[in-house]
Amino acid sequence: MEKELPLGCDRDAALTHYQSVQRDRMIAAHPGGLRALDLVLQFQRCNTLPVERHGRSRRNDELKVLAEFFSESGNPYINCLPSQRQFESWVIRQDAVRNFDSVRLFRMIWGFFTKHGYIDSECPWKSIGQHRERVTLELADILYPYSLSPLKEILGALLTSNSEISHAIVSDDKAARAMIWDALGTSKQAARIALAESFRNDLIPALLDLSYETLFEVLLSSTRIKNLPPGKIILREQKRTVIASLRQKVTTDE
Repeated sequence: MEKELPLGCDRDAALTHYQSVQRDRMIAAHPGGLRALDLVLQFQRCNTLPVERHGRSRRNDELKVLAEFFSESGNPYINCLPSQRQFESWVIRQDAVRNFDSVRLFRMIWGFFTKHGYIDSECPWKSIGQHRERVTLELADILYPYSLSPLKEILGALLTSNSEISHAIVSDDKAARAMIWDALGTSKQAARIALAESFRNDLIPALLDLSYETLFEVLLSSTRIKNLPPGKIILREQKRTVIASLRQKVTTDE
């Protein structure tokens, strides 16, 4: 049974003292090392919930997702955690759960344990960074009409909602990779012209920076289907004419 300790009347000082006591107790109770669920439960024990009702509910949901995943993973030691990709794939398979924000919370939990001296290693899970993924899918949509096989098949696979893309489409053959690279360069030039004519110059830098490796990184990403559809950016004469006339009107009004 834990002995009660006086913490004083100052809330911040009391919380700091409480967290220090809990850290010492936890480290003493786990000489063999901490496990994943230890992190989740200790974080809950040592931190107050957000004040706003929606924030509290969201925090509880995120903690529940992490607890369920680590429980199903056998509650591993923190130096043997499942990868972030394994977690994302697990989340996608849950019919009632699409909570990728739990990655952000886990990084917060890891930061808490680092700050308070439980651990001194870098968090193994990185931020998801789905903005880049969404932009890549938009560029795939733009490039598709200007592409030939085998690049067209890759772009088509990127734009489907199938969560189990076959790794067979990722070829290790150097000749095939060179062919895809050449096709990507050709289609990028055609798409660049179309973007400029459609007044979508904002997308040109991202288009020019798009690489073979980035396409396959998104193709094999477990979060790709979360960012579909990409937005269907259609470059056609009618759209170009409308945008040009609107710009002309704005210039005239000024």
